[in-house]
Amino acid sequence: MRSADDRFHPAAREAWIQLLDKNTPLHTSNSVALLQRRIGLAAVTVFCDDALPALQVDGVETTPHPEGVVALPAAGRRGISLVDWVSFRLMRRRGFHTD
Repeated sequence: MRSADDRFHPAAREAWIQLLDKNTPLHTSNSVALLQRRIGLAAVTVFCDDALPALQVDGVETTPHPEGVVALPAAGRRGISLVDWVSFRLMRRRGFHTD
Protein backbone atom coordinates (compact mmCIF):
# COMPACT_ATOMS: atom_id res chain seq x y z
CA MET A 1 0.00 0.00 0.00
CA ARG A 2 2.96 2.32 0.57
CA SER A 3 4.26 2.24 -2.99
CA ALA A 4 2.06 4.28 -5.33
CA ASP A 5 3.95 2.70 -8.25
CA ASP A 6 2.58 -0.74 -7.36
CA ARG A 7 -0.24 -1.81 -9.68
CA PHE A 8 -2.29 -2.92 -6.67
CA HIS A 9 -1.90 0.40 -4.83
CA PRO A 10 -5.33 1.86 -5.70
CA ALA A 11 -7.16 -1.30 -4.58
CA ALA A 12 -5.03 -1.59 -1.42
CA ARG A 13 -5.67 2.05 -0.55
CA GLU A 14 -9.42 1.63 -0.97
CA ALA A 15 -9.44 -1.56 1.13
CA TRP A 16 -7.40 0.18 3.86
CA ILE A 17 -9.88 3.07 4.01
CA GLN A 18 -12.85 0.68 4.19
CA LEU A 19 -11.25 -1.34 6.98
CA LEU A 20 -10.49 1.78 9.00
CA ASP A 21 -14.02 3.10 8.45
CA LYS A 22 -15.45 -0.17 9.80
CA ASN A 23 -13.09 -0.18 12.82
CA THR A 24 -11.87 -3.62 11.73
CA PRO A 25 -9.13 -5.01 14.01
CA LEU A 26 -5.94 -4.94 11.93
CA HIS A 27 -2.80 -6.98 12.57
CA THR A 28 0.70 -7.13 11.18
CA SER A 29 3.71 -9.24 12.02
CA ASN A 30 7.06 -7.92 13.05
CA SER A 31 8.20 -8.85 9.54
CA VAL A 32 7.32 -5.34 8.41
CA ALA A 33 11.06 -4.66 8.58
CA LEU A 34 11.05 -5.79 4.96
CA LEU A 35 9.65 -2.41 4.00
CA GLN A 36 13.04 -0.79 4.41
CA ARG A 37 14.76 -3.28 2.14
CA ARG A 38 12.04 -3.26 -0.49
CA ILE A 39 10.97 0.38 -0.73
CA GLY A 40 13.27 2.37 1.52
CA LEU A 41 13.64 4.05 4.87
CA ALA A 42 11.21 6.84 4.00
CA ALA A 43 8.46 4.21 3.59
CA VAL A 44 9.26 2.79 7.02
CA THR A 45 8.97 6.24 8.56
CA VAL A 46 5.62 6.90 6.88
CA PHE A 47 4.38 3.42 7.83
CA CYS A 48 5.37 3.88 11.48
CA ASP A 49 3.81 7.33 11.65
CA ASP A 50 0.62 6.72 9.66
CA ALA A 51 -0.26 3.02 9.65
CA LEU A 52 1.33 1.40 12.68
CA PRO A 53 -0.86 3.20 15.23
CA ALA A 54 -3.90 1.46 13.68
CA LEU A 55 -2.32 -2.00 13.86
CA GLN A 56 -1.69 -4.65 16.47
CA VAL A 57 1.81 -6.09 15.97
CA ASP A 58 1.96 -9.87 16.42
CA GLY A 59 5.43 -11.27 17.12
CA VAL A 60 6.69 -14.33 15.28
CA GLU A 61 9.64 -15.22 17.48
CA THR A 62 8.11 -18.47 18.68
CA THR A 63 6.11 -21.17 16.90
CA PRO A 64 5.01 -19.43 13.67
CA HIS A 65 8.60 -18.76 12.56
CA PRO A 66 9.90 -22.35 12.88
CA GLU A 67 6.69 -23.62 11.26
CA GLY A 68 7.25 -21.25 8.35
CA VAL A 69 10.85 -22.42 8.00
CA VAL A 70 9.59 -26.01 7.71
CA ALA A 71 6.73 -25.13 5.34
CA LEU A 72 8.88 -23.19 2.86
CA PRO A 73 10.94 -26.10 1.46
CA ALA A 74 8.17 -28.64 2.09
CA ALA A 75 5.82 -26.76 -0.24
CA GLY A 76 8.41 -26.72 -3.01
CA ARG A 77 6.90 -23.56 -4.50
CA ARG A 78 8.72 -20.51 -5.72
CA GLY A 79 7.05 -17.15 -5.33
CA ILE A 80 5.94 -17.70 -1.74
CA SER A 81 8.56 -16.32 0.63
CA LEU A 82 9.51 -17.30 4.16
CA VAL A 83 7.78 -14.14 5.36
CA ASP A 84 4.62 -15.29 3.54
CA TRP A 85 4.75 -18.76 5.15
CA VAL A 86 5.37 -17.32 8.61
CA SER A 87 2.45 -14.93 8.09
CA PHE A 88 0.19 -17.81 7.01
CA ARG A 89 1.15 -19.76 10.15
CA LEU A 90 0.57 -16.73 12.35
CA MET A 91 -2.85 -16.10 10.79
CA ARG A 92 -3.85 -19.73 11.25
CA ARG A 93 -2.66 -19.73 14.88
CA ARG A 94 -4.63 -16.55 15.61
CA GLY A 95 -7.75 -17.91 13.87
CA PHE A 96 -7.87 -15.20 11.22
CA HIS A 97 -10.06 -15.76 8.19
CA THR A 98 -11.69 -13.80 5.40
CA ASP A 99 -15.41 -13.49 5.09
